[in-house]
Amino acid sequence: MRTLADDNTGRDARIRRGSDDGDAETAVPENFGRAIADQVLRSIGLLLKTHMRPTDLVARVAEDEFAVILRAPIAETVRLAERFRQTLMTTELVKVANGGAPGRVTASAGAAGFLPRDTADKLIERATAGLKVVKTEGRNRIVEMQPDGPVWTAARIT
Repeated sequence: MRTLADDNTGRDARIRRGSDDGDAETAVPENFGRAIADQVLRSIGLLLKTHMRPTDLVARVAEDEFAVILRAPIAETVRLAERFRQTLMTTELVKVANGGAPGRVTASAGAAGFLPRDTADKLIERATAGLKVVKTEGRNRIVEMQPDGPVWTAARIT
């Protein structure tokens, strides 16, 4: 998940989710097949859409990546991302034929707030860098990325 902030007032924020970062992007297809993995991703998208506010824009931007654009200060954006991360972990997304479930799906996010001299590309770059930090340092958490580095905003939940 990448979280971005972008507007002229410096108060917009975007959440960008990479497969939620769907931290289990390889485990689900390997264990349950591509069809179940696709269902999981569709379910994540629907959950994300219903979880966010009516004014937020939710989009699937890659096979396993989502983006949410919202008007909010970065602290509010991180709070919403964390709330979604917690909800996702406790939500059964799909059932498989044998009655089992693909298991818990977790989310990782990089967040970036709009700064006065930012371009959209710079904002996306910073959020992407935050997501890379999360993937390197341990998944299932949110990190706010500032120009001088990460600000850890939520502890990893295992």
